[in-house]
Amino acid sequence: MIDFVADQRHRAEHGLPSLGVHAKNRGPDGGPTIVTKGTVSWTFNGARRVLRTALDSGGAERVGLDRGFIVTLPHGDARSGRRRPFSDSVARALADE
Repeated sequence: MIDFVADQRHRAEHGLPSLGVHAKNRGPDGGPTIVTKGTVSWTFNGARRVLRTALDSGGAERVGLDRGFIVTLPHGDARSGRRRPFSDSVARALADE
């Protein structure tokens, strides 16, 4: 898991292609996307959901995945969406005539 995390972060830092995420709009063959901080976050969070479900259901034990291996995967930390510089009430007051 440590090697996987290091590889994903290295790919994002250097703008390298993804080994698994392919985009339909990248040519007729659906070529690989470039790894970004956002795709690393998406990958880590998705993998954590799958592994956590496997841990809770006993599936991880059935296939021989150690709990220590699973919990080594970090949370994705990329933030998405626009930030809100004002609270809703302040934004309404500013927009009001």
